[in-house]
Amino acid sequence: GYPALNNYPAYVVELGDRIRKETIEREEEVLKQKHLGEEMQKHNTLLMKEELRLRQQQEGALYAEKVRAQNAMAEAEFILMEKKAKASKEKEKRLAFVQSLESNISESLALEDKLRKLEEEKLATEYN
Repeated sequence: GYPALNNYPAYVVELGDRIRKETIEREEEVLKQKHLGEEMQKHNTLLMKEELRLRQQQEGALYAEKVRAQNAMAEAEFILMEKKAKASKEKEKRLAFVQSLESNISESLALEDKLRKLEEEKLATEYN
């Protein structure tokens, strides 16, 4: 007949114990690896989220910089246009001033001419 369960040779019992122990260790190792994998995945997800946040922050900063640059350019253009307008007004003023001078000069010349003619007429009437 078959040997009773308690009659197993010691090496068979030892073998059974060793297999059981190794199986438990292997399962623990698998669980540890699985846990490690999950931790790494969590870590990678966090890294990706952080990378995305940084990229968005950088893009935001770049956009803000671009807007600042555009505003500065618009401001410079506006200042230039104001200067041109001012210069144009100054030119108009100078031109108006020169024209008024010219008309004053021509008026005074005309007046001088009249006075000279009157003087000549006066002299002519005195001689005659």
